[in-house]
Amino acid sequence: MNGQALYTPPEVQAQITHAGINAGQRFQIEKRKNGREFEWIITAGQPVAVILEGQPSLDSPVEEIPHSRLEDALRNAVSAAAAAEKHGAAIGYPVRFKPEDVRAMAISVLIGMDRRAA
Repeated sequence: MNGQALYTPPEVQAQITHAGINAGQRFQIEKRKNGREFEWIITAGQPVAVILEGQPSLDSPVEEIPHSRLEDALRNAVSAAAAAEKHGAAIGYPVRFKPEDVRAMAISVLIGMDRRAA
């Protein structure tokens, strides 16, 4: 879907076909070490909206413990990324943030916090 390629042994294609996965459908490939060999496990994915519905709510209470400004920035970045992914799924435009994206967002939030404090 994103133009990347993954090269696998030919038997993986048979597993994908057997799982009934069609072009453009999301699925997961897992490569597990089994002794000296590897086994490939194929699972058909659920739509992104269904996956996100199973996640805890952003409004759920979290145990309060003392934390730093960096932790606040990271929490804000994670919450913003989760909200953006949920909104994207709701409008049919799936968005996924990588850890480095969330880290960059947290750094930007932290810089903004520093500027406000100054």
